[in-house]
Amino acid sequence: GYTARTNAVSIVLSDVEEDNTVTIVYEAVDNDKTVAYTIVSEDNSGITLAKRARHGVVGQRVTEVAEQRDGYSVEEDRQNIVLSDNESSNVIYFIYSKDETGSGTPTGEQSINGKEPDGTEDPKGAETDQADGGGNSEIPSTALRYGNHIYYAVNTDTVLSFWQAKSYCESLGGYMAVINDDDENTALYNYVFDTLGYQSAYFGLTNDGTGGKWYWSDGSDYEYENWLDGQPDNLNGDEHYALFYYKDTPYKWNDGDFGLDDSGTVTFLVEWDEE
Repeated sequence: GYTARTNAVSIVLSDVEEDNTVTIVYEAVDNDKTVAYTIVSEDNSGITLAKRARHGVVGQRVTEVAEQRDGYSVEEDRQNIVLSDNESSNVIYFIYSKDETGSGTPTGEQSINGKEPDGTEDPKGAETDQADGGGNSEIPSTALRYGNHIYYAVNTDTVLSFWQAKSYCESLGGYMAVINDDDENTALYNYVFDTLGYQSAYFGLTNDGTGGKWYWSDGSDYEYENWLDGQPDNLNGDEHYALFYYKDTPYKWNDGDFGLDDSGTVTFLVEWDEE
């Protein structure tokens, strides 16, 4: 129930015994308080390669091991911190250096098949592998394969509407993600928040232009739903698009306006069918 204010104390011993005292100050902690911590992978120029969000309790010492990344070497492959109730300080950084012969590419806002999310050509390319389905699209290595589907979270500041996102997904041979059951819902939620560390993500469910009737934008039957209690509430008057939102109950859906989040970007899920 306590944590030391400092982990190491040193003194120079004196021949006056009463001066030879080391005092370690402990602070009480609430071991039942759950807090988030973030694991950030960066290259040595400061570019973010990946983020992962996890949870623990205040006062817990957590140890994380760096992920192996193709084309990169990590400077320190194991780190630990003691979690505090100040979540902004609960961050572990792994710093990577690009191998001379490697071709590592940052994750996050990546191009797919040579296109940026706004449809322009990408001169940099992206770390991808070849999809088994969904036309001839190239799938980023951070995509999720689940069942006979592939999912990827596009994080961008250049797509400013749900309908632009829908068109972008279709230009890749896919569609905005459709969620059919609890298992798929759980897998996608964990992918967005735990694997990638994003704070929200839209998928292909909307009631835009229908007077309140929700439907999947690819024409799939709307049978499964997993709304947060009290949702959808259209609180701001233009919340016509379904999303996962980290501030609400895990695995549940909220309605949103497809606006940029606190990081200045928007995240949406594209899905491909594997053959």
